[in-house]
Amino acid sequence: MRLGSLSLSPRRLAWLLPALAALALYLPTLAFGFVWDDLELIVGNSFLHAGSWDRLLASDYWASTGRVSGMWRPLVMASFRLDGVSSGFNPAHFHLVNALLHSVSTALVAGLALELGAGAMVAGAVALCFATAPAASESVAWISGRTDLLCGLFVLAAVLLERRARTRGVAWRGAALLATAGALLSKETALVLPIVLLADAASDRTRTWRQRWLGLAPSFGLLVIWALAHRAFAGAVAGAPAGDPLLQEDAAALLFSHLGFLWPLAPHAALLAWRSPGAPLVFAAWGALAAVLAILVAGMARGQRWALPLALLILPLTPVCASVFLEPQVRFAERMLYLPLAGFALGLGMLASATARRSGPWAYALGVVAIVQAFVAVPVIAAWRSDETRIARIVSSRPADLDATLGLADLLGTQGRYAEALESIARAERASPGRVEITVARAALALRQGDPTSALALAQSALAREPDAPGAALLRLRALGELGRRDEALVGARELFGQQPGDARVEAALGHALLWAGQLEEALARLSSAANKQPQDAAIAYEEGVAAARLGRASEAEAALTRAVRADPVLYDAWLVLAHVRAGLGDRTGAQAALVRAQALPAAVDGRAEQLRLQLER
Repeated sequence: MRLGSLSLSPRRLAWLLPALAALALYLPTLAFGFVWDDLELIVGNSFLHAGSWDRLLASDYWASTGRVSGMWRPLVMASFRLDGVSSGFNPAHFHLVNALLHSVSTALVAGLALELGAGAMVAGAVALCFATAPAASESVAWISGRTDLLCGLFVLAAVLLERRARTRGVAWRGAALLATAGALLSKETALVLPIVLLADAASDRTRTWRQRWLGLAPSFGLLVIWALAHRAFAGAVAGAPAGDPLLQEDAAALLFSHLGFLWPLAPHAALLAWRSPGAPLVFAAWGALAAVLAILVAGMARGQRWALPLALLILPLTPVCASVFLEPQVRFAERMLYLPLAGFALGLGMLASATARRSGPWAYALGVVAIVQAFVAVPVIAAWRSDETRIARIVSSRPADLDATLGLADLLGTQGRYAEALESIARAERASPGRVEITVARAALALRQGDPTSALALAQSALAREPDAPGAALLRLRALGELGRRDEALVGARELFGQQPGDARVEAALGHALLWAGQLEEALARLSSAANKQPQDAAIAYEEGVAAARLGRASEAEAALTRAVRADPVLYDAWLVLAHVRAGLGDRTGAQAALVRAQALPAAVDGRAEQLRLQLER
């Protein structure tokens, strides 16, 4: 086939057409917004917006939020910074980059299939299966999924380039090492890459094992350097417990359950639910994992080509399996299947090449699978359009998931859609009657609806049933304040802060109570302290700004309010106060810009934005 002066051979088409199909499948994400962790890691990340490059690249991945995760992913943060600077933090640009990265990874899968001996038709079909897999949607359609996306791309590139270094000369080895470094700087999962490279090198029977090890020595050296840098920049999670005992017991079973999401018709949704399968299956899962690893080692020892697909299928999940013993923050998620999907697809290609003299029927069968996957993937991808669609997808996939149903109710409540929020709470109650979390959710909704009396009664009911009910004590304090019982609120806030001095939300509640009581200096001190602990919490930043404004500290107020609207662009009151503060500073352009943002929000129907505009124009 010829396209102008460019000759497109079957081998070129094998990677070009699937790459274009991957791009086309995810082009609709350009209309999607920032979702879930994007709001903290990108929208409200002060390191990305105003921080220096060295602070951005030499910090814990979650440092900008005030948390310590023990993760260091500088390449991901650098890519976010470049996207933001070049696009004005337009989410469409971020989504386009994700789609392009997936397209390149798809081409690499086709290239590896060809290197492993598949014909052009089978290699193209294998790459199409990878491109359209619904399990890849979390990595590609969600901007923060770029960690797995970048790591996967660089791992695949490193394997392909290392292969070419062995067959075509050492000139390729530098590029392979750069790809290895890229993978390690994208996600901790890449620490298995040297073993994956060894699994591939094992099939090269023209070299001794000593030569294979020596050839990969630079990759292992990079791993050591990365480990030292990771420790220096991210460190460990200070004071972290050893891990969740349930996850420690069930880690192998959880690993295999995730492999089940390679099945296209699995109920793909963010925040996968997990229930322990019981002791017999847990022991069986650990035994199966040991057996799979033993098979992999045996395949490598015998120089089998299938060792590479098996390594890609299972090894990227093993660090997560092991990490539950060390880092309680690390959890399984469907996005972790990005590399296993590549291993699975390559395994299908090798199976096709090994079991059929004619590759045509296999290629057509895999093509049908790819088409089915594409139809399944479209609604799965669409779920990442917004937080509402994401949570709604979880609820539709798992109607009995209490956290998801109440999370949807909370989101609807913040948008003023009270009837829908109430229905979501009622749905949760039908599925899980009598749970104290439902009472707390009703209290939060009542407070948003302007009914502090009902909110107080519900919060106190929840506390009577469960004194440590999450959020109930804070809702009680808020309701007391809005009922004018501010002395009670202040006494309660001080008592709660005495019990939980390290909790930023509790300290913020104390700051709010002090603000109500007119004790502005102490209120600002508490709110500023809480904001330092939770820099992405828009409500805390807003109240900090209000306290600073009342004290006449306009510059501090503007800084806090700017953080508030950056973390939550629909926080109507924050835009209004910000406009007022900017006007007081003589920044009429900035005040007008804040008013324009406020007037565009649904809450502007109350007329306060228009009144402020008229006031400022006098």
